[in-house]
Amino acid sequence: MAVTALLAAMIAGAGPASAEHDEAPRSAGTYRVPFANGTAVSVTAGPHEHRVAYDLDGGDDAEVVAAASGWVRALVDDRAAPLRAADGPNENFVWIEHPNGEYTRYSRLAAGTVAATWREGDWIDAGEVIGRQGAGHIHWEVAVPDDRDEPVEWDQRGMIAGDADRVLPRLCDLPGQELSAEEVTAEACDNDAPTAQLAGGPFIVDEGQTMSFDASGSIDPDGRNLAYRWEPAALDLAPVAEPRLTLTDDFAGSVLLTVFDPVEALWDEVSQDIVVRNVPPAVDVVVSPGTEGGVGRLRATVTDPGDDTFAAEVDWGDGSAPEPVTIAQLAAGVEHPYGDDGAYPVMVTVIDDDGGVGAHAVALQIDNRDPAITLDAGAAVTFPGGEYAVVSAGDTLEASASATDEGSDDLTFTWSSGQSQTSYNDAVGADPPLSPQGTQPATGSTALAAEFLDPGADSLGVSVVDDDGGRADAATAVIVVGTAESALGRGRWLREYSAERGSEVSAVQLGGYLEVVRAVSGVFPETASLGGPEHAHTLLSATRSDMPARARGELLAAWLDVASGAVPWDATVTLPSGASVGLLDVLADAERVIARDSAGDDELREVVEDLALVRQTVG
Repeated sequence: MAVTALLAAMIAGAGPASAEHDEAPRSAGTYRVPFANGTAVSVTAGPHEHRVAYDLDGGDDAEVVAAASGWVRALVDDRAAPLRAADGPNENFVWIEHPNGEYTRYSRLAAGTVAATWREGDWIDAGEVIGRQGAGHIHWEVAVPDDRDEPVEWDQRGMIAGDADRVLPRLCDLPGQELSAEEVTAEACDNDAPTAQLAGGPFIVDEGQTMSFDASGSIDPDGRNLAYRWEPAALDLAPVAEPRLTLTDDFAGSVLLTVFDPVEALWDEVSQDIVVRNVPPAVDVVVSPGTEGGVGRLRATVTDPGDDTFAAEVDWGDGSAPEPVTIAQLAAGVEHPYGDDGAYPVMVTVIDDDGGVGAHAVALQIDNRDPAITLDAGAAVTFPGGEYAVVSAGDTLEASASATDEGSDDLTFTWSSGQSQTSYNDAVGADPPLSPQGTQPATGSTALAAEFLDPGADSLGVSVVDDDGGRADAATAVIVVGTAESALGRGRWLREYSAERGSEVSAVQLGGYLEVVRAVSGVFPETASLGGPEHAHTLLSATRSDMPARARGELLAAWLDVASGAVPWDATVTLPSGASVGLLDVLADAERVIARDSAGDDELREVVEDLALVRQTVG
């Protein structure tokens, strides 16, 4: 048997601790004599003789009633003989808890007269019959637990098994509010019940908002102070006239106000409906843009005035299934891969455990990335003037290009010669504006047999453009050499570039050869001007006495033999020493000496001799 306050253990046969009558505190409540109206009650022992308790005799089988309203907290009524407490565990008893926190005990009741009517936890009004008196008298007392927040227990003899103090009962309508005469007639108190009033209502708020209740209009006709009780207990409302309530979850029900006056705990009650509406969660999303082939990111904060749990998901706007996420993941940030650029309509949806839905949609920008391209035109040849692909006039240069794109894009290749080819991402047709689920990275390739008709310096280029405008370019420098069968040497090249030009080489070819020389040489035109035929003629006509000019003329003649195709770029030259040296090495060494201002005539003469061997090597 338990109630709201725990009392310390007591010695066998003893009741709650008590002071002498003159020192005992008075009860907070006012009680009636605990017998039915009109019963002549004898006081066989009063608080002076009985440690602040009463033994009262209303006659065998007299009706014993509740001295004030309250809850039945302990009940034993199956013990056959109404013996004295000192005789052992054979005494029948009832404990009642009153709204003011005090407890009244009724013991030595006749067996079988209580249980048929009452159960522990029942509410009993003042004056309602508890049971009947057993032989001799009943024992009646009022006790107050020291700690009202702890459970109360009783031992098998009906004694409070915890810390409590007996208090001197206030009895209504008696001199000094106590039983001083040897006999009194039991009657109800001269007291009227209070009237409960709860202003406002019904009360309708959102979860997280506060409701204020006002019971200050409740009155007691006798002008006494009221006690307030609010139910259900789960609401945990303070026992005051104007409590406040904040619920963090939705709720639909009612609040019950009961007011009690201090005399007999007479009461009245009133109720009002209360509704706490669910509030859907609020979602705030912040996105971080990305690039195709990479990821887009977002973070989201979720707020809810209720004490709710949530389920959440992210629709990434790319046609993929929504992704379930936790609130913690949203707060930390989540990411998603995107295969194509575009503005994706991302939505974060959060559902609370009451079905409230919050969502936030935002555009997540994924930017395009330029493709990357590689051009392969065969092995390039390294000349003093740079690297070039070499092809003979009238021949074709086999070239291929490949490209990759981090996005799922179509790739269109265009050669500098005008040829174009598109590699479709799905190998079928044009890519739609948004294709995040396409193949990525995208790849494509193209090939070309580029024909070059005339000698000269040229280039071969290719570009690739994806379907979103991203572009990449690649190019290779090309020299186109002639198809001459024999080298001419400085003297014959002087005649070809003179005003009285010879007839072996056309003007177009002569101009093309000079383009080749300007491209592959590091000396022309950096050290010596080589603008046109007249400049070539001047360089080639140098006298023997001007060794620097003579060396430049021999160098030009050697390069012209290479440009004409008569001397292959990969030819081998046999030097006077007998050593075989690659043609390009001979020409590179000669250019280094000629370009050096400090080169002497002996060095230059040796260069001239080596360069003369170029023509001799090939006939």
